[in-house]
Amino acid sequence: MDHRHQESMDLRIALARIEAAEVALSDAHRSLSDVISREDAPTPKPVVASVDITDATPTEVVASVASATSVPSAEVQDHPTAVAAPATAEPGHRLKAPVSMETKVLRVIAVLGTLITVAGVGFVVNLAIQQGLLGPLARVLMAIALSMLLLGAALWLEKYRGHSAGVGALAVTSLLISVLVVYSLVRILDWWSEIAGTIALFAVWLAYLMLAKQRHWWIVMTGMGVVAIPIVDGFLLPEVPATWPVALLPLILLGFTFRTKYPVPRIIVAIASLLLQAQLLSWMDTDFRNTGIIIAVVTALAFATVSLSDSQDLRTGRFTGVITPMLLLLLSAVAASGPKYLNSPGDSLVVWLLIPAMIGLIALGHFYRHSNHPKTKQLARILELVSWCATAVTFLIVWLLSPPLGAEERTNATVVVVLFFLAASVTIVWLSRHPVSQNKALPWLFWMGAALIITFSLGHNVLAGTPLWLTDQVALLQALLITLFLGVLVSHQRVISEFDTWIQIVFAVLGLYLSMIAIVTASTWAGNVLGGSNGMWLGYFIGHATVSVLWMAMAAWILLAPSTLSDRVSLGAGVVLAAAGVIKLVFFDLEALDGLPRAVAFLASGLALLAMASLRSRRKAQSTSAKN
Repeated sequence: MDHRHQESMDLRIALARIEAAEVALSDAHRSLSDVISREDAPTPKPVVASVDITDATPTEVVASVASATSVPSAEVQDHPTAVAAPATAEPGHRLKAPVSMETKVLRVIAVLGTLITVAGVGFVVNLAIQQGLLGPLARVLMAIALSMLLLGAALWLEKYRGHSAGVGALAVTSLLISVLVVYSLVRILDWWSEIAGTIALFAVWLAYLMLAKQRHWWIVMTGMGVVAIPIVDGFLLPEVPATWPVALLPLILLGFTFRTKYPVPRIIVAIASLLLQAQLLSWMDTDFRNTGIIIAVVTALAFATVSLSDSQDLRTGRFTGVITPMLLLLLSAVAASGPKYLNSPGDSLVVWLLIPAMIGLIALGHFYRHSNHPKTKQLARILELVSWCATAVTFLIVWLLSPPLGAEERTNATVVVVLFFLAASVTIVWLSRHPVSQNKALPWLFWMGAALIITFSLGHNVLAGTPLWLTDQVALLQALLITLFLGVLVSHQRVISEFDTWIQIVFAVLGLYLSMIAIVTASTWAGNVLGGSNGMWLGYFIGHATVSVLWMAMAAWILLAPSTLSDRVSLGAGVVLAAAGVIKLVFFDLEALDGLPRAVAFLASGLALLAMASLRSRRKAQSTSAKN
């Protein structure tokens, strides 16, 4: 009996120990599950120790199992932030959890629900109207009540269910119904004027934006960016100036994306702004054209400012802070060219806004390139580099769109050419002191290419044997400006010498071409002033002969005169000049020149080549013997 009683007691003790262990393990499992479910950081691995429950009481079993499955207190004290953030996480940036398939499906369902709900409301209202149950006022009041009901449902859903796709769908649907109410009051019922409708639309837009900003409804901002274009298209009438401010809705939405964690709303606003500006191309022959261009210029500067002052990831910054402003200005230029290429009268003065806009982008890039934020600094350098290059292209666009002063020739677009060469000279000085980035030669190439294009008509007259177009004061002014530009380039040749060899060769060839234009134009103008028509031709021939001889003389001076240039550099520069002179003699002067100018050009050039060959060889031999 005693033996059986002892076995029964042992079994009860063992059963109690097992039950206590199960309770402790269940509590430990629940605690660990809570820790693992945290998104901030991975939890430290629990220390699992062996527990001997052979001779322990049930209370001791519980304590032993709990201590065996918990995190050591010393480790928590030594590393108090181990659970707060992962060791590899970047400071200030929370790791984003991947979007699950269920969330994506729910978002699609929410969008479909929005569309179907709006359609259903329309069907119900239409049915009620057909049955004579609703008058105009009742319809308006019912729509307003439905809008408020949906907005209240969104607030309730956020409060009791947290953020979800349904919150955004309900809020955006409420916005659309409110906008439709305003549209009905203005266009369908004709109860409000266009000015009142515009004011009401702005009030609705701002109210929903402030609510979305306050409650961090980034998905609502995204939806507002998507519906911005249909709203603008529905309310804006190019022939009614009272509706023109509606085009500012995307710009206002851009301002509310400032200091947000999510890049998607800003990207959507950028796309909406580009689509709106593209739509402006269909309104080129309306009164809204100039206003639309001004809005586009302001929007471009706003995108660059917001992207630099509130930088998110670099890829988003490049799109919203660099690509979007450039595309907006490009579309503005196309819109400004509408009247000209439609052969209809119109002023192109608004296209001049592109130049100060580019200067503003350059200033923003230069200001933020010294930022302490690495992403902002990198984005600012990209913006400054692209803006310097785009400014040269902008001058070309303005030059093409500006009406000529006087005869129908591009050489008479004096104002643009004067400003271009002055700006080019200032640009060379600035870039030599403040190189924009590692690709510091790129802006120089753009400005040289623009100079080549903008002097095309003048160069064509120089090479085509039509000196009559070179006798105007405008042509002389361009020649003087080209000389100024070349002087600035030569004075900063130290910076050019740091470029790649092929870039230096390109600069040398373009510089020779521009010098030919300047010399021949000046000599032709002077000959016309002194001798009339005969003097014009004589000055034209003398100018070309002078260019050929001057190129050879420069080549001889570089090859023979002592200088700080190395033998390799001096030889390369001299050969380029000599080759250019020979090509001009053989392929142009031989046919274009006649009489004394041709004889002098060939004789002087030949003697220069002989001198270069003999004296350079002798100097090389003397240098070699001195070294030996």
